[in-house]
Amino acid sequence: MLSFKVAGPLKVHFSRNVGGRTIRDADIASFWGSHAEKFQKYRGCYVFAMQTGGGWTPGYVGKTKRNFRQEVFGSHQLTRYYEFMAGYKKGRPVLFFVLARQAKGKPNNSKIRAVEKYLIDLGLTVNPELLNKKDTKPPGWCIQGVIRGGKGKVSAGTSSFRQMLGIKK
Repeated sequence: MLSFKVAGPLKVHFSRNVGGRTIRDADIASFWGSHAEKFQKYRGCYVFAMQTGGGWTPGYVGKTKRNFRQEVFGSHQLTRYYEFMAGYKKGRPVLFFVLARQAKGKPNNSKIRAVEKYLIDLGLTVNPELLNKKDTKPPGWCIQGVIRGGKGKVSAGTSSFRQMLGIKK
C-alpha cells in the first residue's frame, strides 16, 4: 500500500519588490538548503498556500513525476504562485508536501494523481479561486454541513454524521 505523509507548512523564502513579491533563484536555493532539504528527493503532491493570521489558504495544488526539487519551483508553478501572491497585501507563502512513502520500488503515479485530484477538490472547497486548470470543475453535488454545503448552523444529525466519519469543521 502506498502511504502518504504530510510535511509543512514550510516557509517559502521570497523578496519584496516595488511590483510585489517574487521568488528569486537565491530564495529557492535558501528554501532547499534549510528546512526542506530532507524532502527534495521525495515524490508526491504539494500545496502552495498563503499563511494569513492563524490559517492557510490554498492557491495551487501540484504533483511530481520526478521529485519535489525538480518540479515545485518550475516556471509554470512560479507563474501560478506569483498570480496567487498578488492577491495578498499581507501573509507569507508556504508549501505543504504530501510525501509518497512506499517500502519497495517507486511510488505509483496513478495513486499520486488520485491524491492530487482529491487535494484539488478539497482546495476548491475552501478556495473557489484555486489556480489549478485541470480537475477544477465542481462535481455537481454537496452534502449540507459536510462538504460544499454552505455555511451556518448544522443539525445534530449532521454533527453526528461528521463525527462518525472523523470529519472536523
